[in-house]
Amino acid sequence: MSEKRILAWFFIVAGWTVVLAVVLANTGFRDWYEQRFADGRTRLDYNREADPNVGDTVPLPETDVFGRPIMADGLSGNVLVVAAGSCTECSLKTLNPEAIQGDRFERVLLIYTDSAEHVRSQLKTLPGRCFAVSDPEGEAMRFLNAVWTPRFYLADPSMRLLEIQTDSTRRPKYVQIAVNRQNAEEAVP
Repeated sequence: MSEKRILAWFFIVAGWTVVLAVVLANTGFRDWYEQRFADGRTRLDYNREADPNVGDTVPLPETDVFGRPIMADGLSGNVLVVAAGSCTECSLKTLNPEAIQGDRFERVLLIYTDSAEHVRSQLKTLPGRCFAVSDPEGEAMRFLNAVWTPRFYLADPSMRLLEIQTDSTRRPKYVQIAVNRQNAEEAVP
């Protein structure tokens, strides 16, 4: 192929690429793409109206996967409820229970969609203030409208919701994640 032909094909492809980019930009493709594939994960459409109300009580079992009572007597501080999704090696890198910090809660409750046996095998042990719940039927996740994970909620000691995370791209002010320098690129934003 001659140089003139190669150059001609280059300009034809470049021109059509520009035309395609303009068409996609003017049809809302970017908004659709960001909503659907933000952070590399497919997301369901978020409907804020499906969120529970502040004051609603989170439906939970009496004990966590290790048999510890979730609603212990003497609990006086707030509870950070985390809809953590699946308890896989990948999600454990995204949200390390030992790295969750904050002064507005006394206890951390992680809700996983896997069986209790699987959650136990993946977590093995948890820090004293962290509790893990198995929700394989998705009852709590549906109640919380957990269309992205991790999703954070602040509850009072009786598990009535006080605050609800409404933006998947920003962590609520009441949650800090201590970042391990080796895993900084895997930390939750």
